[in-house]
Amino acid sequence: TNTTPCATCGRRAAEAGHILGGGTGSVCDHCMAELARDRRKLLLDEPEARCSLCDKNNLEARHVYGFRGVNVCNECLELSLGQAEREEIERYLATW
Repeated sequence: TNTTPCATCGRRAAEAGHILGGGTGSVCDHCMAELARDRRKLLLDEPEARCSLCDKNNLEARHVYGFRGVNVCNECLELSLGQAEREEIERYLATW
């Protein structure tokens, strides 16, 4: 089991749908959704800004966002949002 808490809110795996982690950070699906809503305001313009999860910089990823002390690239954000969508579909299908 994953015992690493979300670096931005402290949620553990049991409290979140999923936690995406790697490198020097971890972010839960709740925080990723919040980041997605505010991404325009959170955009980091520095080319050397690196994703805390996968270590890609702004030149390697389309964008890097700064969220509560953790940097997240667009690719990791999209991966998390896709996972959340798949989990929602699985919950829906489980009710049939």
